[in-house]
Amino acid sequence: MPTPLLDEIREATRAREAAKQAAQAADAVWRDKIKDATQAGERVFLIAKAAGDITTSRVYQIRDGVRTGGR
Repeated sequence: MPTPLLDEIREATRAREAAKQAAQAADAVWRDKIKDATQAGERVFLIAKAAGDITTSRVYQIRDGVRTGGR
């Protein structure tokens, strides 16, 4: 029989999953915008600054579709 705590866990799990999906969608849009800017000839240094002060190397990795890290 479900208890209020288990119901809260289920609700928190659903909220967590929704937030995770929203973050993934936002990340995809962010990456697409960076790719668009590089294809449009924007300066990589300025793209890096506009993208939250990431490195220029990361801009090139995003442009080239390279993923790094343990995620």
